[in-house]
Amino acid sequence: MPGGTGTPPRREGRWRGEAVSGYEIHHGRAACGPGDEEFLDGVRVGSVWATMWHGSLESDGFRRAWLREVARQAGRVWSPSDDGVGFAAAREAMIETIADAIERHVEVDELLSLAR
Repeated sequence: MPGGTGTPPRREGRWRGEAVSGYEIHHGRAACGPGDEEFLDGVRVGSVWATMWHGSLESDGFRRAWLREVARQAGRVWSPSDDGVGFAAAREAMIETIADAIERHVEVDELLSLAR
């Protein structure tokens, strides 16, 4: 965030064919050396992955592809289930659960009157 104000810049791109997005907060640069791989404005060196894109693992297709690659590099046979609940749906379900609990157990009108 230039000057320390505003909203972090959103980044969007593709990694190995999968759409990925995140927000960028950093100071400085990640430098790639010989044999290193550029990775979401960061770098992969051997089994260490570094990115400047916070929230990138919220991109379901990217997360699955990245985890497949990590498993492959670790010599594991693993593949994620593509029929699972995605990140956005899981987050929405958690928010709804909290909202329902507040509605059941909190006098919302009283709480709002205290906030005024």
